[in-house]
Amino acid sequence: MSRSNGAGPQARGGAGGGPGGARGPFPSSSNAHADRPDGAQPPPVARTRASWSSAPPGPPPVPPDAPSAQAAIPPEALRPVRVIAWNIRHGGGVRAAAIAAQLCRWRADVVALNEFRGTPPSRALAERLAERGLVHQLHTAAPRAPAANRLLVASRWPIERLVLRGAPERTGRWLAAGIAAPRPFAVGAMHVPNRVTGLKWPFHAAVLRVVTRWDGLPALLVGDTNTGRIGVDEARSGLSGFNAREDGWMVALDTAGWRDAFRHLHGPRREWTWYSPNMGTGYRLDQAFVNQALLERLRAARHRWGRLPRSDRRDALSDHAALVLDLTP
Repeated sequence: MSRSNGAGPQARGGAGGGPGGARGPFPSSSNAHADRPDGAQPPPVARTRASWSSAPPGPPPVPPDAPSAQAAIPPEALRPVRVIAWNIRHGGGVRAAAIAAQLCRWRADVVALNEFRGTPPSRALAERLAERGLVHQLHTAAPRAPAANRLLVASRWPIERLVLRGAPERTGRWLAAGIAAPRPFAVGAMHVPNRVTGLKWPFHAAVLRVVTRWDGLPALLVGDTNTGRIGVDEARSGLSGFNAREDGWMVALDTAGWRDAFRHLHGPRREWTWYSPNMGTGYRLDQAFVNQALLERLRAARHRWGRLPRSDRRDALSDHAALVLDLTP
């Protein structure tokens, strides 16, 4: 049984695939980065295929006319698989417990958190998620830079890090994980850097390398992309907050067969997941891109703002809205 890289509860996924080292449906991959001097992840190995099966395991289905058919199906098998992506803002801070409670009220099965950190509030958040069933966890928090904004993926089912050739390197802002749900799929959690860092365009290019090399197995990419379509994913008129390279990246993902989940289901509807603190302008920065193998299972994509009791503040829990996705089980 491997641990979740040092913060939070034990992760029963990992390279061993569970207790006793039994192999799961995902390929073995490197899961150790804490021993690097800067706590960063190691360079990706040369692997282009995530060689795991998407076929649902388990016994054959009960005939619909059998008297015990309904009784044989557990209630949790009938509800959608819920994936929630959320930028929790600066590791959660004093809001961490409330963030965990909100995720549980939303009945998350898999969460991908941006701005998770190696700080005590973030570690406490991971523990609270584990107590509520999301016991399988991976993160990119750096031991030697605990206040750096990184990622957490937590799941109800065993998970394993996927190391993909060409993926963003050594940023802590990319984490690909195979989810061993009854119908397995992969999640690529990402937090695209801002332009001012100088890292945005290389990160964009790396993500495009991943999607163009993907082998067609079910997958989605989720997170705060700091990117959008000009005149579509922004409330402002006149000068756009996005430029042609950002707009082009969104188009390139779609051309590669990775559909913007919200746009796929809602067309041109205008909703915002973040508001500029200076101008108050709304932007849709938090997105999910679903490949063709998973698209048929996509049933819902909604934005939800976390709330505190007796508070009307939209940003009470985070300055970003969460993206809530439902997949058929």
